[in-house]
Amino acid sequence: MSDPLENEDVDWDALTVAGIYPSVEIAWDYQLVVLAMGRACWLRQFPETQQVSLFVDAKDFADVIDEFRAFAEEQTQWQPERDFVDDISPRRACWHASLAWIFLLVTGYVYQNQMPNVLESYASSSRAIVEHGEWWRVATALLLHADIGHLSGNLLSGSIFAYWVAEGFGRWLGLAMILIAGSAGNALTAITKSGENFSSIGASTASFAALGILSGYALVTLRVKRKPKSIMHGIAPLLGGLVILAMLGGNALDGRVDVLGHVFGFACGFVLGLVVAAVRQPFSKLAL
Repeated sequence: MSDPLENEDVDWDALTVAGIYPSVEIAWDYQLVVLAMGRACWLRQFPETQQVSLFVDAKDFADVIDEFRAFAEEQTQWQPERDFVDDISPRRACWHASLAWIFLLVTGYVYQNQMPNVLESYASSSRAIVEHGEWWRVATALLLHADIGHLSGNLLSGSIFAYWVAEGFGRWLGLAMILIAGSAGNALTAITKSGENFSSIGASTASFAALGILSGYALVTLRVKRKPKSIMHGIAPLLGGLVILAMLGGNALDGRVDVLGHVFGFACGFVLGLVVAAVRQPFSKLAL
């Protein structure tokens, strides 16, 4: 396809108009739909009206129109559900999740430094959890950190992930999903490490869980919205999260990175994000 708006060599009379749009930007969206079908198309702007027409081969016209109808329906009917009220903007509501994350981690760190024996009672411990049934540790360990550097890294990464998760699931549901998946990751780690003296602390398991939630959400988004623009919207948070994730560490109490906890956190988040996102979409919209 040549330059979309300045092509003097095209035999316009041999083509069929598939759509007329008020701006180039809108026409480009529909042009991407046609290109994603593997069909040729051309755009032409008429100076007297500033409208842009999209031309296709006559043999492709019926298929293109059907795809346009599906695209238009998707754009008007499918929107991520959020739990904020009308007088709170979506962006502000997502920041609420980030601020709640920061509040939880800072509060946990302050409490940890003011109370004796906190690690002994609240860190994730394979023996205490599996052998003695102290399952609250899988959640409380997320709020404990080895030092201010450990805390700072999880504050930064977690608040960004919490914002992205809130965009897809709502601020409070999204935050709850992160904590549930992070706790589940710690639980699976404790079970796997049963019989060993393994302990860990830190919110990085929950950060990995948030990344898993984003991945599950992106997969459902791609199954529901299969156009190029939608695909980029679906994977952008995941790509950004992977970059930040490469800078993340995590602490077992012996100083090693809790790789297993990270893996389980991601896996639990992925399953939870996949299930919740799928349930919240109209079933008929899923490309099963």
